Amino acid sequence: MKRNFLKTSFLMAMMFAFVAVNAQNTSSSSTKAPATNGDRVVNGSMVSSNNYIPSSTMVLTFDLTASQTGAEYIDGLSMVFPAGMTPIITGSSDPFAPDNGCSNAPYGALNPIVGTTITWGTQTPSSCGWWNPGAGSTITISVGVTIGVISGPQTVTYNVMGDGYGSAPHSFSGNITVNQSTAHDMGVTAITPSTVYSGSTVTPTVTLKNHGSSAEATWTVVLSDGGSYTSTKTNLSTINAGASLVVNMDPWTPANGDYTLTATVSNVTGDANASNDVLTQACSVSADLWVAAAGTIPAPTYMGSSAGYFNGTNHYLYSFGGNTVSTLNTETSIYNIETETWTAGAPMPAASLVGCATTAGDYIYVLRGSDGASYTNTLYRYDIVNNTWSTLAPIPAATPIAWTRIATVGGNLYCVGGNDGTDPVNSVYRYNIAANTWTTATAMTVAHFGGSLAVVNGKLVYVMGIDAADDIVGTVYVGTIDGTNPDLITWTVGASTCPTPVFKHKASPWTGNKVIVTGGNDGFVGGYWGAIATSYTYDIGTDTWQTILDKTTPTIAYAAASFVMGTEIRYYVATGYNSAGSGQLSNVEYFTSDFIPTGINTVVVESPVSVYPNPTQGAFTVELGDNNSTVTVYNLMGEVISSIENVNGTVPFDLSNVASGIYLVKIVSDNKVIDRKVNVIH
Repeated sequence: MKRNFLKTSFLMAMMFAFVAVNAQNTSSSSTKAPATNGDRVVNGSMVSSNNYIPSSTMVLTFDLTASQTGAEYIDGLSMVFPAGMTPIITGSSDPFAPDNGCSNAPYGALNPIVGTTITWGTQTPSSCGWWNPGAGSTITISVGVTIGVISGPQTVTYNVMGDGYGSAPHSFSGNITVNQSTAHDMGVTAITPSTVYSGSTVTPTVTLKNHGSSAEATWTVVLSDGGSYTSTKTNLSTINAGASLVVNMDPWTPANGDYTLTATVSNVTGDANASNDVLTQACSVSADLWVAAAGTIPAPTYMGSSAGYFNGTNHYLYSFGGNTVSTLNTETSIYNIETETWTAGAPMPAASLVGCATTAGDYIYVLRGSDGASYTNTLYRYDIVNNTWSTLAPIPAATPIAWTRIATVGGNLYCVGGNDGTDPVNSVYRYNIAANTWTTATAMTVAHFGGSLAVVNGKLVYVMGIDAADDIVGTVYVGTIDGTNPDLITWTVGASTCPTPVFKHKASPWTGNKVIVTGGNDGFVGGYWGAIATSYTYDIGTDTWQTILDKTTPTIAYAAASFVMGTEIRYYVATGYNSAGSGQLSNVEYFTSDFIPTGINTVVVESPVSVYPNPTQGAFTVELGDNNSTVTVYNLMGEVISSIENVNGTVPFDLSNVASGIYLVKIVSDNKVIDRKVNVIH
């Protein structure tokens, strides 16, 4: 039943976050297909995570751990408090859990409180519940309470209701013991920072919380990085019962590396609980960084297409169509990386959603995807220089497809995967740019849609997405194109999967053999319009994932491209969507990293090095001095096209087999770096 819901309404709803409440509920179907064997049940437990203070009004917190098998989700929760402990609306969670199931409001929402009973959602199974805890998830639920003159342990009963899908049992229940606060109990609850940019001086903070029932005026907190840094603060202010205090520690200027920050609170008279006196926090210090760029896109959008471009002087990020605030869904927005400003380009010929785009020379090719009501096979070409559009030969798919991905390799475009309106597809089509013709290429081994596609060292790299079983998967597929027959592709599947599988993201080429990806939707956080900030690189050579800094603003369905800028590579992410009260985003952020090998000093030098002829049809010469050098040719995505070590004098190169465009020539010699550009025009 749930999977049928996914097939019939999920795909169209996934294009429009604004159709219903506020975005999440219309499209909040699970991507988990029902199990064909085994019980369909929900299981779990609930415990108290803080203590109560008699004769007070406070917020009690509870950890609910739940799991499901066979696609039974959770519809509601009820809690009954003892006499003398009355729940109130203020401070209580609403809703009680993330909306990542397949029901609409009011499921999951806080209901009116009756006496000492507080409930969320429904206790009558709906067959399509609010919260999908997956194989195991823990959430924190807050309940505001007014507490009378009581003492000793108190018992709260709870019942968690499943949605009734499949066979019993459809709920689990139990008792929670809430203990009375002791007179004195001070603990450490948080430490910042978790990341520091190389060379920065930061002010770490330690958050103390008074869990006891007495105000604390005497205390000491010590923060250490495990090395030379130690900071101590004492008695800065009185911390009242139940209150927290953020303590600013001494400035810290760490060297690059990974640290464990340790905070310890002490000198609290009569502290009855030593278990919360010490807290640790991992902290990474590196030159990698997310940066908030200037500029606000005039037509915020999501679920559109995007591509990068370099004209030899400036870098640009192009955004096409999508769900724009005007609802025209045709806007072309152009972001100048160097000036950090947006301008408008010629609008698309027609509305375009869940499409894709790729750059080849001075053109950007855009597969239209959907018109907002049905899928299309339309291919557009945007002329960057003349700011005009034209319509080219359509994809030869028997049933129109959207959610596909496209990339440029040499003189060809490759269209990979997608969805035909009912099912994911594994088809691959090749478009010959010069001939304006399509052919069918070797299909992927597994059907996918909603993932992303990048080109790394001439290989197609399809990253994550939703497979034919309706699962969000973290798999990577690498396609090696035959050197003689461009329709013949050998697909291999990476053994390593992303720690956080997502869809509605965009991977871009990164340094070496890597792609970079951020955000997207994991199907759990905030339902199908929730965004996460987790970011990774994936190395196709070593089949390994590396966690990098979280993006500042969690984002899905965004515009993105990566650019080599001197000795730096940047991954730009603009606009997109965030359901956590933000809706369509208008900001720009980029992740930056220095990709010059360690030990190389980047300097601006006058040099006799020359590159000729320039422009070239492919063959060119790099004229060096007498010193041995390493010469590397990169495309604008940072991919190595060709590299020669220990050469001097006259060095020939041939780029006849690559796409027209600007390429970077980097000469490393005597601990210096010299950059040149060559314009290849076929």
